[in-house]
Amino acid sequence: VVAALASMGIDGPEATRALRFCDGNVDAAAAHVMDARAKAEAAAEAAAKRRETERAALRFGRAASGALVDLDVLASMETMGFDRAVAAEALRATENNAQAALDALAFDRDAIETAAAAAVFPRRGPRLASTRVRVRRGGAYH
Repeated sequence: VVAALASMGIDGPEATRALRFCDGNVDAAAAHVMDARAKAEAAAEAAAKRRETERAALRFGRAASGALVDLDVLASMETMGFDRAVAAEALRATENNAQAALDALAFDRDAIETAAAAAVFPRRGPRLASTRVRVRRGGAYH
């Protein structure tokens, strides 16, 4: 019975678990394994997407509360014609409140633009070689 599942690409321990779960029914066990694999793959893809979204949001910094800039609201503000860095600064300053950010840009744009120009966003660049100096002590380098 395990050999039948093995011929479908389901290894021993996974096949044994599936057969136990499905009371020895080979077809149900195969379906169970395929379903479990599909769910695991979907979960991994969702986790990768969440990590990528968080990495993208980290480029724009955090609000005072620690919340990341809301990328959906940022994209919406960009479609309205606002510069990405300026819109991100407005969202940080207003804790991702879209209406308050638009008000800030309408009534205090100079201050927001100045803050955006002064903001330093972390960027990943090429890794540089270590600049650590090796010191010779007692005949050996440390």
